[in-house]
Amino acid sequence: MWITQATFERLIDERSAATGRVVSLVEQVAAQKATVEWLMLRLSQVEHERAILTETFLGIKLPVPVVKHAPMPQNTITAEDLLNSMPSFEDVGDEEAAKQGIGWDEHGRVNYSKKE
Repeated sequence: MWITQATFERLIDERSAATGRVVSLVEQVAAQKATVEWLMLRLSQVEHERAILTETFLGIKLPVPVVKHAPMPQNTITAEDLLNSMPSFEDVGDEEAAKQGIGWDEHGRVNYSKKE
């Protein structure tokens, strides 16, 4: 496949612009993560101070909430789990299909009607 020089240069310019946007967004995400970390720390500090003041002036001991990141779920799914959890596509036969309410319409599409 051949492309014109102008098309090639346009693709190079678009790629450069996209790469620049990616770098900018990565830096922005890092800055936002740092801001969120600081805000979480500051909020926890304010909650501790509020609990101390409430206990000092009112004599009420309150539990202090601590803001922290939710734990990341561990990826315990393996490829073998995915393969073994797939539905079976084996042909069950006409009789079993009829028992399960599976049939064909006049256009050749599969119908699923629940038999009770």
